[in-house]
Amino acid sequence: MEALQLYPRVLISPGNRCLMLLHFDDILVVCDDDFLDNPLLKTLNLKYRVSAEVLRSVGDSLTVLKRRVIMVSNEKMLVFPHPKHFERLFEIVGVKKTAYSLSDLGMF
Repeated sequence: MEALQLYPRVLISPGNRCLMLLHFDDILVVCDDDFLDNPLLKTLNLKYRVSAEVLRSVGDSLTVLKRRVIMVSNEKMLVFPHPKHFERLFEIVGVKKTAYSLSDLGMF
């Protein structure tokens, strides 16, 4: 794995098979199943106690780095920031709260 020069918290594997975002003791990984199972998790489990949540199918979701992540297609993930961040952003830009939900907007 090699750290990106501009973003040292982001690691990339040889051949671009895996991208990792490091944040203290959390890691967000984007890779294929083969790379995840072996060598990544196998190697990490040798030295650390590891728990992993995996998005494998459209509709799967998890929470990482205080953000909810939903797999919306094989190529896309939707990331929701913590509600406090939305509230602060709404205050800054003057957005008024509405009674709409994501399903009202046709997103889910």
